[in-house]
Amino acid sequence: MNSELNFNSRFIQEFTPDSMAGATESTIVYHYTSPEAFLSIVQGKSVRFSDLRYMNDKSESFFFVKRLLEFCDENKEKYQHFIDVVNELLKENDYNKIKRLEIQDIRYKDFLGLRMEKQRNFIFCTSNDSDSLNMWNYYASNGKYTGYNIGFSVPKFLKTFDVDHDGTVDSFIIYYGNVLYKKKLQFEAIEELAKAVESFITKKPDKQSVQRAAISVRSYIELRGPFFKDESFRSENEFRFLFSIAEKRIPHNEDEAKKYFGQYNQRLKEGFCVKNGLVVPFMQVAIPEYSISRITMAPMTEYEIAKSSIKELLNVKGLRGTNDTEIPIFKSKIPIRF
Repeated sequence: MNSELNFNSRFIQEFTPDSMAGATESTIVYHYTSPEAFLSIVQGKSVRFSDLRYMNDKSESFFFVKRLLEFCDENKEKYQHFIDVVNELLKENDYNKIKRLEIQDIRYKDFLGLRMEKQRNFIFCTSNDSDSLNMWNYYASNGKYTGYNIGFSVPKFLKTFDVDHDGTVDSFIIYYGNVLYKKKLQFEAIEELAKAVESFITKKPDKQSVQRAAISVRSYIELRGPFFKDESFRSENEFRFLFSIAEKRIPHNEDEAKKYFGQYNQRLKEGFCVKNGLVVPFMQVAIPEYSISRITMAPMTEYEIAKSSIKELLNVKGLRGTNDTEIPIFKSKIPIRF
């Protein structure tokens, strides 16, 4: 783990399965966005964490469960206790529909005395690539590339979720890290979970142990599952931030944020926007001071005039770089013919 990634809060956690050696090596990650969204981010000094249920990839909420069932099919003899736990947790679902990603929701079995509160997950997507044609393609309009990417310092960005001293408890959990795309690595990560469950139940093979293990598996699905994506998305080289909170604790305004959260997180609140014709919820998250490392303009942008206006905007909004210096502005080096 990068030495800068140390926080007072124990609820800021890195997604680092053994299959991802040196998981978070990048200290800067890049959020690609449209000119309109870029302006909104800078003016509001905040970013939007999207509700996982409304992501562009419709399989976001279910893909990990599909992989989990595939792993169970291929390891029926090796991890029988683990498979029993998975079946107990998911038995109210049609497994074939899950494997075909033809479902709208996952139903989990509730256990008497062990019921989990309903959680909501919000995602902020970035890339490890500072200048990716694949990512710029999302912001091409009428044959022109007009987007921006904002380079965020991972340690400084995560400080927005930290607490003032060790032991303070906030009403949410943050996970961050690289997305896993390769099926082999995904199976290796699931196998870590399977081994832990197998060991736990072997020591005390009773009904209560099975139920407790099922709760742990559900927690893994909800908190780490979003870091598993189909290999067809691998060119995005994504680095994710996941904000997970009990539904009843979602702050709808800053007064509620003050009620639920510590002093560093009182600007967190739910908002709504229109996306693909739908009104969708998001979590508004303040950008910490000095967390922006750099800004890059898409290919075909008129660099000098755009750079001048961005510098003026940053100056007016009082935004400074990671070392309290002027934020550097670059143009994409990808050669695209006009």
